[in-house]
Amino acid sequence: MVDLLASRGAEAVVLAGHSYGTVTIPYYVATSNDPRVKALVLFAPHGYRRDGLTRSFSSKAEFDNLVAKAREMVAAGRGKESFLIPSILPGGRPRLSSYEVFLNKGGPDTKAIPVEILSKVKGRPILAIRDPADPYPATIPPAEPQLKAEYGFEVCPAVGHQERQDGCCCPPVQWTRRRNLPYHARLAEGTGLSP
Repeated sequence: MVDLLASRGAEAVVLAGHSYGTVTIPYYVATSNDPRVKALVLFAPHGYRRDGLTRSFSSKAEFDNLVAKAREMVAAGRGKESFLIPSILPGGRPRLSSYEVFLNKGGPDTKAIPVEILSKVKGRPILAIRDPADPYPATIPPAEPQLKAEYGFEVCPAVGHQERQDGCCCPPVQWTRRRNLPYHARLAEGTGLSP
């Protein structure tokens, strides 16, 4: 995405992600140290990933059993096969995953731990937009004090996992403008929102 924007004339970019995108965006910045990325906006961000995923299971033993099965399936060359992960929320829908993706995103050896990844993104402002009533336990609250203190995280209540993000363009636009960060008006207009 950054290369595409640069090919269209962008010299500076603010990356934004929602839910698991709040893990992949900082990961890209941490591993590439791309100087074109000037800031990050995280909608409904994750906090402690392992903690959140294990809550999908009735017990740690159930989680450990699935990890063992996933490792067996990957070792047997069947890691791309799909299965259902129990919902994090009581009465919620289960989520489709492959065994490889399960281990990569939420297994005990995952590198997808937002707090750890964000520690490598120092020097760039980060805005986290999250609904305090967001029912998903893997989101920011457990990590919020650490993120604010160590990484300059700013939390703006607004977006969770269950509602649409239609009303949420103004806080990031105002935030980027206050910091003299790049903002391209056509991006907001393309969403049907006005800054």
